[in-house]
Amino acid sequence: MNNECSIKTLQKPRKPWIGSKYFEIPSEERVMILGESHYTSLEEEFDPTLSIRVVRALERGVKFRFFTCVTTAITNKPYNQIDLKEFWSKHAYANFCQGGVTSGKRGASKDMFLAGARTFSDVILEARPTKILVFSRKTWDHMNPMKNFDVKGSAVIGEEKLRATTRIFTASDGSFACEALRVRHPTGWEGKSVWYPVIQEFLRRPFPVVQA
Repeated sequence: MNNECSIKTLQKPRKPWIGSKYFEIPSEERVMILGESHYTSLEEEFDPTLSIRVVRALERGVKFRFFTCVTTAITNKPYNQIDLKEFWSKHAYANFCQGGVTSGKRGASKDMFLAGARTFSDVILEARPTKILVFSRKTWDHMNPMKNFDVKGSAVIGEEKLRATTRIFTASDGSFACEALRVRHPTGWEGKSVWYPVIQEFLRRPFPVVQA
């Protein structure tokens, strides 16, 4: 399937991973991990279950640097001390871009980001997180405006030089709201990143939950 031709008309997003205990935990503790794009084959670039299969692989012990950094930062534990099945049972995960970065491409295309902007509100409304960790500047730039949501700036967390800004997304009908934090992609982290305490502070601080 041709990426550039199909992505322009895509209207239905890839299914997010939603852990088996995710909706059992208090709504104020629901966290979504949001990446940028999948690197995959032409055969799988529009597979609606790709994100789910990636997490299943992580539960089996397959390692990807992105997820090693992210889970360590969220739990504040060494990776080998994290119960991965328990962690993923209580978190949601998705990539913003639709389609996939296939062989010969250096990164997500403009059309992949535009498809994400068209469809991501459906992902939020399905997972209904209270906090979203956004690990991509380009994704952050494409999340405002967002269909069916009002978007407002919120705060700066951590040291000013990090520019760890947040936004609040409120459903247009007022039935749901969540807060997102823009975090540098882990490929730019060095050692125990300065982003660890920023993420921890964001996850600890209360947010007035709005759930229908």
